[in-house]
Parts: sequence; structure tokens; C-alpha cells
Amino acid sequence: MATTIDPLTPAAPAPAGVTADFYSTSQLQLELLVVFGVTFGIATILLMLRLYTGLVLTKQLGWDAFFVVLSWLASLTFFIVMVIAFQAGFGRHLYNVNVGQLARYIELLKTMAITYIWPPTLAKVSLLFLYYRIDKHMGFRYCIPLAGFAVLAPTLIYTILFAGPCDPAKGDLQCLNKLAVSQAVTNIGTDAMLIAMPIHMIANLNMAMRQKITLGCLLAFGSFVVVFSIIRAAFVHSFVSDADITHTQAYVAIWGCLELNFGIICNCLAVLKPFLTRHMPWLARRITGTSGTRGQPRSKSEQTTTAFSMAKQSSRSHWRGDPGNHSYQLHSVGKSLTPDPEQQLSSTNKPTSRVIVTDEYFVDYSPKKPNGGDDSSTEGILEDSTRR
Repeated sequence: MATTIDPLTPAAPAPAGVTADFYSTSQLQLELLVVFGVTFGIATILLMLRLYTGLVLTKQLGWDAFFVVLSWLASLTFFIVMVIAFQAGFGRHLYNVNVGQLARYIELLKTMAITYIWPPTLAKVSLLFLYYRIDKHMGFRYCIPLAGFAVLAPTLIYTILFAGPCDPAKGDLQCLNKLAVSQAVTNIGTDAMLIAMPIHMIANLNMAMRQKITLGCLLAFGSFVVVFSIIRAAFVHSFVSDADITHTQAYVAIWGCLELNFGIICNCLAVLKPFLTRHMPWLARRITGTSGTRGQPRSKSEQTTTAFSMAKQSSRSHWRGDPGNHSYQLHSVGKSLTPDPEQQLSSTNKPTSRVIVTDEYFVDYSPKKPNGGDDSSTEGILEDSTRR
């Protein structure tokens, strides 16, 4: 005859002098709520700004915006499942969880695992679509499709394993822990790949080093979550054999919450340059190191400085004889402050040896990419990519 276990029986014995409490809210649960709430709130605000930028400023939303919205929805789904799991003991020590709650928690683990692994994946797919709009062959031909396969294939495999052989409801928690470690390592690898992809393109851009660094940081923002992936992987590996699963898994989930929402935050920050240019031009100039707002007239001193720097730059570059790769704009900037030519004549009506400047012209030189974009500034990279 099978033994019936009272569902109110503690899942683990309490330490000496400690009374089990099956329904209290733990400090760790509060920390999870605060960490997720703050980061998800920031992610939501930045996502709204991103959608505003696409719908109002650039008049176009690409697939990258669609996938980052999906990532946001998946992150919200994970939060809802996590709050439901609080009632089943997630975030409390195992001795504060009864047998009935533990059974419910194990049933929810599969859903939590699946809703956790998809937000970072969708954010990475969004970043790959952004890369595609900037440069279809970033790195090398077929680089972006191969990267997309490297991002999506492991997540699909992990989803199948979580729902099948490694389903915690089947009683094999060690399989779940090992899969969590493997997934964390895969995340680190794909994040590093996405950070490295634009390096070759940025190195060949015709812009100042400060602007190259700024653009590289903006694009790398989308994969900045690799930091949280590394920290989470370390904790998962150290807790893989810990029996206090309801507490240790919740502790690891703090870094998981940061990973989910910072993926959305950094992804949105990477494409908010048009918003800053329109509404905070002073901040845009400070970040990119440009001397003026794109599309606004410049002063004569700025024009002279730009003309001099462009002339130096063009003299160092190799002229390939291809008129399609360069464009010139000729602007009159008026006469120099030199005396009238007639006043340059001496009393013997002979011209002096000084050079007489009658008119000055400003030549604006800007190399063009094959697709028609301008690679002379971060504005040309990020703003033009949002319009394609």
C-alpha cells in the first residue's frame, strides 16, 4: 500500500530554532521584484522611445523593432510566471516550502526555463537585423545568416529538451541544471560573436577614431549582456548540486532578470541616435564628437575647419577614379578680409608681391558607400540605417 504524504509536510527539515513559514514573502523575492521591476521599467521606456523614433522621426520600423518587441513580451511573460512561482516557494528556502508547493514549483520550472531563454535570443535576432540594414555582408558574405542560425538553433534545441527529456516534472533536476549551464555558455559565445561582427566594418569607415569608438560602443551595447551571462554561468555552475533549489535558483534568477531586460535596454540604446539628434542635439554632439547637428547650417569657422580637415583627409586617401564613390558640394563663403585689389597697388602703379584673394569657396567632400549612405559620421551610419 502506497504511503500518502501530507502536502503540508516541509520539503526539508528546518534548522534548529527556526520555524517553517510556508506563506511568507522572503527578502530574496522582494529583491527579485525590485530588480526586475526597475530594469523592465527602463526597458519599457526605451522601447517606447525606439518605436517613437521609427514611427515619427524616421517614418519606418524594421524587423529589428518587431523582434525587440517580441523580446519585451517574452520577458513580461517570464515575470508573470515568476510571480506565480513565488506562491509555490520560488525565492524561499526549501524548509519554508511544503511538499505540495514544491510539486507545483517543479511543474512551473519548465515554463520558467522556456520563457527565460527566448528574450535574449529575440533581442539578438533584432540586433542581427540592425546589422543587416547597416551592412548586408558584415564581416563576410553570409555572415549574418550564419550568425542567425548560431543564435536560433541552440535556443530551439534547448526548448525541445526543456519540454521533453529534461522536463523537471519527470524527476530529473540534474538534467535541468546541466542544460542551464550549457545554455549560459552558449549565450556567452553568441554575445561575443555579435560584439566582434561589426569590428571590421567600423575599422574601414572614413571617420575620426573617437567616432569609430562611439559607433562601436553603440553597436556593442546590444550584446553588453554578456557580462550578466558570465556571472550567471558562474553561479549556475556553483549551485548545480545544491539541494536548496527554490532559494538558489531564485538567486541565480536575479542575474537572469538583469540579462533579460538589459538585452532590451542596450538593443534600444543602439538605435536612439536619431532621437537624440532631434531632441537632445547637445548630448548627441557630446557622445559622437561631431561639431554640429546633422542637416543644420554651420558657421564659417566650422566650415573652414571642416574644409581643412577634409582636404587633409582626401589628400591622404587613394583616388580610385570612381566618381560614384565621392561627392562634392561647392559653397561660396564670401571674400576674405583683404584690402581691395586696387589698394594693393603701390604708388608706382605696380602690383606688390602679395597674393590677392578675390573670392573664397568651401568644398564639402564626403565619401559615399555603394548603397548611397554616408560613412563620414555616426549619424550617417545609424540614422540612415533606420530609414532603409
